[in-house]
Parts: sequence; structure tokens; C-alpha cells
Amino acid sequence: MEILQNGGKQAKWRSTMESTRGKLIVFEGNDGVGKTSIIFSVIKMFEKKGINILYCHFPGKYTKRLGELVDAIHHKAKFLNEYNLDFCPLVLQTLHVAAHIDLEKTYILPKLEKGSVIFLDRSWLSTLAYGSAYGVPENELETLVQLERYFLPATLFDALIYVVRDNDDKGAYKEKILGFYEMYIQKYINQNNVHLICNNDDLDSAVNRVYLQIDELIKNED
Repeated sequence: MEILQNGGKQAKWRSTMESTRGKLIVFEGNDGVGKTSIIFSVIKMFEKKGINILYCHFPGKYTKRLGELVDAIHHKAKFLNEYNLDFCPLVLQTLHVAAHIDLEKTYILPKLEKGSVIFLDRSWLSTLAYGSAYGVPENELETLVQLERYFLPATLFDALIYVVRDNDDKGAYKEKILGFYEMYIQKYINQNNVHLICNNDDLDSAVNRVYLQIDELIKNED
């Protein structure tokens, strides 16, 4: 594959980027744990200090980006019915990976290179966890995600904020996703960069813990 043959150029680019880049904070967690609410609350706290945070989410619904189409395919039954579409789970995850790479190449990586602080709502960890829960074989998923991990490797994750809710009525499906999340986080992410946030009854408390973790990270860089 040509992309692997160009590894020297990519490594040189990453080396240059590492010396100047901003911060990438990745947020992960099951649906319904309050992850996005925490993100926007923390962004507001930083804005009060005059620190601008860029927010991105996958697959994204950004104009002229592939994620807008993928979101419609995945979440809008009317779209699927109109075009009589019925994708197998692996193909659906492939579309998500393509949308992720599109946003990474056109927005996330250039902004990081210019020194921005980015909050990323989901990553390829979600592809692995949800794809596994849908029944896609692990070897197929990991082969698929390998390309995205090439462009956005775990080494670029300055912090992984993993949000859980102990009192959430998960059901068997959510429990399955939770198990896959924990497995892949253990497998791929430096555990020193993982911050487990329990968002049970007190959203403000969870928000403050996340804020303090990220504020410390930004201060240490200064």
C-alpha cells in the first residue's frame, strides 16, 4: 500500500508537528452518559478564561464533508428508505472511518499543527466498540481502523476523557459496548492519559473534574 511506503515522509511531518502542535482531548463513552453536555460546559469554562477550544465530533454534520452524508445514512430512516439502502455492519463502519479521515485530514490535523486545542467527541475507539457490538469480527474491524489510526494515532491523544454513568439503565446492548470500550482502551491507549469520569447524579461535579484535568494539561504545556 502506497501510504505505508511513504512512512518516512509521514514520520518527518509528525516530528515537525510534535514540536509545534496544540492539544487533542478525546472524549469517549456510551450513548446517554452526558459526554456532550460535559464537553460544552467545560468549553464555556475555558472561554471565560479567554481560552478558545475547537469542538469536533464524529462522524460530523459539517457542510461539504462526508460526515454529513454518513450521519444521514446512519441515523435517518427516511434517507435509507428513499434509496432502499441496507448496509452490512462492516460497510457502515467503513463509511464512518472514511468520514473520520476526511475530517482529520481537512480540519483536525491542520488545526493541531497550528497550535489549537481541540475537543474531539468520539474517535476510532467508538468505531471499534460499536462495530464489535454490532457483530463485526474483531480482525475485520482492526484492519479497517488501522488506516485511521495511521492518520490519528493514539500518540496524538493528549488525554482521553472516558465518561461512564454507574446508575445508567444500560441494558444488554450498552453493557456489551461498555465491555468493548474497556477492552480497546486497555489495548491501544497509554493508561497515564486516560481519565475516568463518573457522571452519576451531579453533572457540575463531573464538569469540574474534567475542567481541572484539562486545565492542568494546558498549564504544564505553558
